[in-house]
This record gives sequence, C-alpha cells and structure tokens, in this order.
Amino acid sequence: MGPQDPQEAPAAQDTAVRLRSIGHELSDRFLERADVVRTLLVTLLAGQHSLLLGPPGTAKSELARELTGRIVGASYWEILLSKFTAPTRMFGPVDVAALARGEYRQVYEGRATTAHVAFIDEIFKCSTAALNETLGFLNERIYHPESGGEPVRCPLIGAITASNELPDGEDSAAIYDRLLVRIEVKYLEDPSNFAAL
Repeated sequence: MGPQDPQEAPAAQDTAVRLRSIGHELSDRFLERADVVRTLLVTLLAGQHSLLLGPPGTAKSELARELTGRIVGASYWEILLSKFTAPTRMFGPVDVAALARGEYRQVYEGRATTAHVAFIDEIFKCSTAALNETLGFLNERIYHPESGGEPVRCPLIGAITASNELPDGEDSAAIYDRLLVRIEVKYLEDPSNFAAL
C-alpha cells in the first residue's frame, strides 16, 4: 500500500464529522430513533439497501426523507408503491414527442433510473408488472428499457425501503432478500416523548 494523498485524510475527517452531525441532528429530531438513524447512515455509506419495518405512524417515511435530504449532491427519488404501479411510473414514462415521430423512447430524468438515493414506500406492494424491474434495480442497479436494447445503468448508491408488514408471498420474498439491513421501527415507548412531539 503506497503513501496516502495528503488531501484524502482531511476529506475523510470532514465526511466523518458531517455524518456524525447528521446523526445527531436526526437523533434529536426523531426521539428514540438514534439506533435507526445510525444504522441507516452506515447502510447508505456501505452502498446497501435497507428496510424500515413497523406499524403506521412510526415516522418511517419522514425519517427516510429527512436523512436523504441531507445528502448533498445526490439525486433523490421516492415512490409509494401499490399493486397497480406501472414500471414506467418508476423507471420513466414514454416520451410522447418521440412517439409522435414514430420512435419508442422513455424519459428517465427524475425517475429511479437517475437516482443516487431512493426511498421506496410500501415496497412489498410492488405490482407484478414492476417486480422484475425492481429486483434488477435493487440487485444489479440496472433497468431494462421497455423497447429492449441495452440495459440502463442506474447510479443508485442505496435504497431505503419501508413497509407496515412482512412480505406474504414468493414475489415479495424476492424483494425482501435484496434488502440486506432490516430495521424494526416501533412506537415511542417513553410517554414523556409524546409530549415533546
């Protein structure tokens, strides 16, 4: 191992300070969630995907948005899935202007295909139509265009997903398998924290 670039050490220290600062900010804002915050930070830093599992009203979505909103320079995308979510809603709608010219193309800007960080709410309600594309997006970080051709490489660093329930079928179990870090989020336990909200 050769000598380090002298500028790498200060940059790493700055990053560590910033991550600690984000952790403290979010832990102060989200009571009884310090472990969840730390785990999400480490998971994203490692380039992995996470699952926030817990009942409604436990601030899963808000916590994910607050964390991802603090990642400077990263493209963010989020979606609330349902059994009827079409793959084009996730990965890019048809380019109507191109279609009028007889070309079939998709518009990727502002969709999962261009995101560095994604928040996918109700992940286990993914439609059958979108399932395979979601699996490829999470596992290989690619999207197969509807028109065929070369897969689109997605710049995804990590996805934070959320659900109110565990998967109940084989299709959902395949998604569950892609989520390396699974975090249970419970209701607040200390009654005094309810008053602080």
